[in-house]
Amino acid sequence: MKKLFCLFVLALVYSVNLFSQQWLQDTANDRRDFDFVVNEIENSYAGFERKTVGEKFNEYNSLKDTLYKQIHSGRRTGYDAACELVGFFEDFHLHCSGYFSDFSVI
Repeated sequence: MKKLFCLFVLALVYSVNLFSQQWLQDTANDRRDFDFVVNEIENSYAGFERKTVGEKFNEYNSLKDTLYKQIHSGRRTGYDAACELVGFFEDFHLHCSGYFSDFSVI
């Protein structure tokens, strides 16, 4: 009986360990995906400086920080967070496939 209990505990510890490693790997991949989009927006998007003037820059940074925290906690995927960040700019030229933001394009 003790052997069975020990095997059960070992199997439980092993499965929890595997799950946590997978979760950490998924979170790291999501963070890497989000970092890529942030870098592209800040360095390559022609409208970045125009769309983040004054208080809008603070709003952008606040949203970016919130999305980083949500990715780190596992509440959001990198793709979903990236699409939300892209939607912040309300630009028809920036979009994520299959993701619809609240703004309407005329």
